[in-house]
Amino acid sequence: MRSRFRSLAFTAAFGLLHVPILFTSGCNILGALAQVATPADIARDLTNKLNQATKPRDPKEKALPEVANIRYLDPMTIVHFQADHPELEGTPSKDIAIRLGVTRVIYLEVYSFETRPSESIDLFKGTLLSKMEVLEVSPPAAPGAAKTAKIAFTDGDMRSVYPPKRPEGVAGTDVNADYIYRKTVDQYTTDVALTFITHPPL
Repeated sequence: MRSRFRSLAFTAAFGLLHVPILFTSGCNILGALAQVATPADIARDLTNKLNQATKPRDPKEKALPEVANIRYLDPMTIVHFQADHPELEGTPSKDIAIRLGVTRVIYLEVYSFETRPSESIDLFKGTLLSKMEVLEVSPPAAPGAAKTAKIAFTDGDMRSVYPPKRPEGVAGTDVNADYIYRKTVDQYTTDVALTFITHPPL
């Protein structure tokens, strides 16, 4: 299966954009924003997944072509940037992207995160709804001009659910809100990463 984003044309060795990350030197620079209640968890988890695709731990494995030669910024750099600039809340993503010093940005805005289904307070089910934008940042067109950013890809209705095959939810002595939270973040960051990486049908 082809990744949903690969049909878009990008230059150099870059085939996608990713979250809470920036890469420098020898390739495009990437930044990712996660505007959520817990951006650090999402940023770290997604960065780890994309890093694993770019630089597999097993030396016998090759990097996936979509993300080969990409280096990522420490995700906490973006988290701290957001914390240091609360005045940017509500600012259009394109206006933020040009301030990050990167050439690619994945912008995530999580607008709903639940650990229990609305149908029952006795069960647990993680549901995360979000919007994702992939932005391409261009250098100034002329001396003294400003950088510009354009939205190259958008998905305004991303939905991740955990457990994915138990729509009614789950219960048990080993299941609690914290467990469902962590599993939902893992499911969500996997769903986001697979947007950019070729993978077999799920």
